[in-house]
Amino acid sequence: VLQWFFIGRKFTIVTVFALVCGIAGVCLITKPNFIFKEKVNEIPAYFNVVPLLSALSLGALYVIQEKISAKVSPVTVSFYVSVLQIATGIGWSAYDGQYPIPECGLTRYLIAICGLSYLGIFLFMNKALQYETAPTASILRNLDTALAFIVQVAIFEKAAEQLSIIGAALIMIGTTSIALSKIFDVSFGFEF
Repeated sequence: VLQWFFIGRKFTIVTVFALVCGIAGVCLITKPNFIFKEKVNEIPAYFNVVPLLSALSLGALYVIQEKISAKVSPVTVSFYVSVLQIATGIGWSAYDGQYPIPECGLTRYLIAICGLSYLGIFLFMNKALQYETAPTASILRNLDTALAFIVQVAIFEKAAEQLSIIGAALIMIGTTSIALSKIFDVSFGFEF
């Protein structure tokens, strides 16, 4: 949506379908309090704003990265993002007054593995944006929500709710529609 607003890129009917499937799927999996009025999860309502701000920031990142991808290496972008994340983390810890360094050695290694995994994800995402448009990349990124849900059910043995299963299926349908439209070069001729 940001790319349509700032750059003027057109939406195809497939992109809109995948976007609606992705948003609906994520809402069905996460069950935010402002949509689902009953107490499905015990998270305070104001915490539901954080994922929305994250999504807005990620959307802006996709648009900016696509604009500069021909001129700047993904490694360079990842380096500057990492430096800014470290500065932000130090600033947030100073503001919060807590410096949570885990005492257990295993936990420290797991945190390091999480950091390296995120760096790898960010590098691959930046590389993908050199070859693909931001809307397609962001819709395909919704797949991580569905995969995280599947891992949560399979590995951590959390009970799957019907709405969460439908949400994961919607995300997979939206992602598959984008992939198939790219493979068969189909846009159904409609642009918004």
